[in-house]
Amino acid sequence: MTFWRIVLALVVLAIAVLVLAPATLLDAPLAAATARHLRLVDARGLWWRGEGVLATSDGALRMPLQWRVALAPLAIGNLAVDLYPEGAVLTPSGALVISKGTVAARDLHVSAPAAVASAFDPELALLALRGDLDLRVPSLVLHDRGASGSFDATWTRARIVAGPSSVDLGRVVAHGAPEGDGIGGIVHNEGGDVAVSGTFAARANTVETSLDLSPRSSATEATRTLLGMLGPADDTGHVRLHWQRRRR
Repeated sequence: MTFWRIVLALVVLAIAVLVLAPATLLDAPLAAATARHLRLVDARGLWWRGEGVLATSDGALRMPLQWRVALAPLAIGNLAVDLYPEGAVLTPSGALVISKGTVAARDLHVSAPAAVASAFDPELALLALRGDLDLRVPSLVLHDRGASGSFDATWTRARIVAGPSSVDLGRVVAHGAPEGDGIGGIVHNEGGDVAVSGTFAARANTVETSLDLSPRSSATEATRTLLGMLGPADDTGHVRLHWQRRRR
């Protein structure tokens, strides 16, 4: 009987340690998964129900974050996380479910300053991005056999600053959906001094973007000069950009 009491005590202790583990333990796996681009700071509460601040390594982003992990799905190897805002503080909201070979997002909404993009691409550090990014994912499911759903991203008050010069892009909108063996989409803008149109695609470990930038009649000479710094321009000032990078 004593043996079984010891076993039961050890099981209860293991469960208590698992359930009562602090939220601060989540910082290390988040940093490892994002190549240290993202960190969880000022974490409070438990790992399965806590709050903290999602921050980039360069300090461009500090986003309050609250989460709740459903414990029951863990028994069958599924991770179900609810992100929710509290009060008037704008935080990410929505639901994420990760299971074997599948990642699903539902009603996901994330807002962040555009400057956060430089934390993920060193080349963007040469430019200062201004404005706000807003990502909305009504439903998106990625799995081994394909994908379904869609997402929309909006860059409002979009502006690119390089030294004393800046380019006003107005409102830039991107719409994405599953395409072939990855995700693809289109980009365009409204307003601003430069017309933007193009496509993007993410497949396997490669991200590819093609953009056409054309100065509008309102574009200043400084704007046209800055466009010429981004890539070769034709007689009208039109610039075509193409990036292809491997994801880490």
